[in-house]
Amino acid sequence: MKKSIPASEKIFWPEGPYSKQDLLDYYDDVSDYILDYLKNRPLILKRYPKGVNSESFFQRDFPYKLPEFVSTCKIKNKTDKKSVRYIVCNNKETLLYLAHLDTIELHPWPSRLSSLDCPDYIVFDLDPGHKTKFEDLITVSKKINEILSYRNLISVCKSSGKRGLHVYSELPRKMNFQEARVFAHEIAQELLEDLSAIASLESSPRKREGKLYIDIMRNVYGQSAVAPYSLRGSQKATVSFPLDWSELNDSLQIEDFNIKTVPKLLRENGDAWSEFKAKVFCKQ
Repeated sequence: MKKSIPASEKIFWPEGPYSKQDLLDYYDDVSDYILDYLKNRPLILKRYPKGVNSESFFQRDFPYKLPEFVSTCKIKNKTDKKSVRYIVCNNKETLLYLAHLDTIELHPWPSRLSSLDCPDYIVFDLDPGHKTKFEDLITVSKKINEILSYRNLISVCKSSGKRGLHVYSELPRKMNFQEARVFAHEIAQELLEDLSAIASLESSPRKREGKLYIDIMRNVYGQSAVAPYSLRGSQKATVSFPLDWSELNDSLQIEDFNIKTVPKLLRENGDAWSEFKAKVFCKQ
């Protein structure tokens, strides 16, 4: 029989080095914060069975038996009509179970089980090109916030945990995914009237000449974005970390938000998205 390796000896991030035990400890520490962003939403996992330097995979479907404390939901694909059994992470036990499955990244849907066709928010995923300066990401993020503020809509920003930034916005009214994507496209087009020199809606890097990509395709039925406070499969064990707009400046370093620093930052400062979370993620 193959002897199992203790979690403390199973190295997931060699640069730390950080182990599977560090992964478990992290999600244990931040469970009170991350669960509000996961509850009652179909969840897509990104699993790294041998750590960040080896093969990883996304998992949506869980057709096999799961512990009783794990909630699931069955959703039919709109293309082939096949049912997919998603995990729904509604408690700390489930969160830690997912970590035991070598899940580093958590990607929830923007809609909840009670209204799967209608997202609670839209996401602008700002993906830097190879020539993009970090100050360009900041400029575009703040411009999105400005445009949405003129419409009396609250928007918030977080680091992607990799090179980019994510801007989330509430919606002006209840919308289905098609309407939400059209609205996101409208906001992006308004932004490009001023910032087309540094940003683009063109997904092909060759066609946007190093400009940052404004990805609005997170706002599609069945798609997802990495959750606030989720770890990322990066070399430095970074976290997708919610920011206050005042923190978005040239001194911001995405690597500062990682598996070791984030629990302490949360204990000291709380959740920068608390108002937005109450209005959008936790609304009745």
